[in-house]
Amino acid sequence: MSDPVDRDREPDSSEHNGHDAHGHDGDYSTLVTLGGSGLLLLAGSAAEWAGYSNPFGTVAFGLSIAFGAWQVVPVGLRGIWRDRTLDINILVALAATGAIALGDWSEAATVLFLFMLGEAIEGFTLSRTARSVDALLATIPTIANVLDSDGLETPTLVEEVPVGAIVAVRPGERIPVDGVVTRGASAVDQAPLTGESLPVDRAPGDPVFGGTLNRNGYLEVRTTHPFADTALARVVRVAEEAITEPTDGQRLVKRFAKVYTPLVVAVAIIVALFVPWIVGDPIAPWFDRALVLILVACPCALLMASPVAIVAAIGAASRNGVIVRNAVALERAGLVRIVAFDKTGTLTYGRPEVETVFPVTEGQVLDGDLDQPRLARLIRIAGAVEQMSEHPMASAIVRAARAHSPWSGEVTDFQSVPGCGVSAVIDGGQILIGKPNWIAENGCDLSGLSATFTSIDQSGQTPVVLAEWPLEHDHPSPGGPPRPGSLGTVSGVFGIADQRRAEAKDAVDQLRRGGVSRVVVLSGDSIGAVGAVSSAINVLPADRHAGLLPEDKVRLIRTLAAGNSGGVAMVGDRG
Repeated sequence: MSDPVDRDREPDSSEHNGHDAHGHDGDYSTLVTLGGSGLLLLAGSAAEWAGYSNPFGTVAFGLSIAFGAWQVVPVGLRGIWRDRTLDINILVALAATGAIALGDWSEAATVLFLFMLGEAIEGFTLSRTARSVDALLATIPTIANVLDSDGLETPTLVEEVPVGAIVAVRPGERIPVDGVVTRGASAVDQAPLTGESLPVDRAPGDPVFGGTLNRNGYLEVRTTHPFADTALARVVRVAEEAITEPTDGQRLVKRFAKVYTPLVVAVAIIVALFVPWIVGDPIAPWFDRALVLILVACPCALLMASPVAIVAAIGAASRNGVIVRNAVALERAGLVRIVAFDKTGTLTYGRPEVETVFPVTEGQVLDGDLDQPRLARLIRIAGAVEQMSEHPMASAIVRAARAHSPWSGEVTDFQSVPGCGVSAVIDGGQILIGKPNWIAENGCDLSGLSATFTSIDQSGQTPVVLAEWPLEHDHPSPGGPPRPGSLGTVSGVFGIADQRRAEAKDAVDQLRRGGVSRVVVLSGDSIGAVGAVSSAINVLPADRHAGLLPEDKVRLIRTLAAGNSGGVAMVGDRG
């Protein structure tokens, strides 16, 4: 099977004038060449200014020219050999050659240095994006533990795992393939793909994706796609396309150079050979004039304009806390009329917190403000149990409990049930904290809480129920989940949600005042969570999209762009 996501290859730079500065080795080589050329140019200029241009200045300029020629000439010759075109590298090389022939070594060194500087700036922006792809590739496991018919594991390269194979994934491991869970249950962190702040519970029949993190349970996964078609591989391909895509300005310069360079060379030949023959003058002075023409025609300002503007804009954006992904995005930002926000970590903080707490007694929800002792007891017990769990929702409850005095009772027989919740024994009673359906399966009547669950869901929160059982009632063993039908009672319900950023609405309002006509919210979270955040920033219901994978987001962005004459921006911290 061929692997379209090569972990070792460098991005193709052919669209960028053949400049090889996009890999890590290319970065170092370009830096050394540019630094050497610049220092020698500076030394030669200083010697010339001090009156020591010969021989020291000439030697310094000559070495600076050699550094530049080493970068420019081979690329230009490859363009002639491979593409049968005279590109901008040839024009720069001819301009430098002409300056040397005229005896102006400093001008030759300056032309080459400025050209290399522009190319290096462009290469830097591309290389930074390439490193982000490297980080994404690092999340893909290289080996999958494939189970045979006898249940024995065979380590297999992920590229060679066939569709239909069963793969074992232990807690703390990354899932190597896209597939469906056939055995086990766990919470899976899908942040690299969906940007969701909370892990999602996965049980038999649920889909999982390669590159996501299995947090706390053993899973067996049946492969549904070859590695080449996994969701994360598709994300990498999208990112690599962004790296190799030139800006509109770069395309213009390239098209311009294809016509401009041959035209300048043709005019210079006419000036050097045909004009003196027509007017009857000696060739030598007209040859010098042809060299001057080539030197003057070298478009240094055009070559430097785009890179310098890009660096200045990137610097200004960085000072305001904005990191620009690449030059293409920067150039098109001025055309943006639609902005799509990834919810998690952008409009929210990406960290769950307890937003609401409902004490419950005899199946009825109480007003916590009117029954502070019961509310405090509920939070303290939940915090004492959840401090033993590593789940992000557990961390939210523990943080909420810090506002109260610690529970003095001993917590024993703690047990985590992946995808469901936790149980423990505390002060002579058994506590279960988890998903409502799990609590109901263990014998609690939740029928009186339907309105509370609906309210929590509509507020964009996730409900977590705390229930209690006296140990003298029917249970399999201390710390084990009670049996259905045992006498459990619900003591409270927590509403947990990712916190909205206070400044989100102001930011969206500023975008609208700046000419953005439409704001869209995209997220891998539930429709309730997306709706709550979208309502706070006045996003229309039709522009709220939930439950999305990265390729879904890309597809929606392309749909928005196809129906919009301006630009479309996607704002988010993850996929």
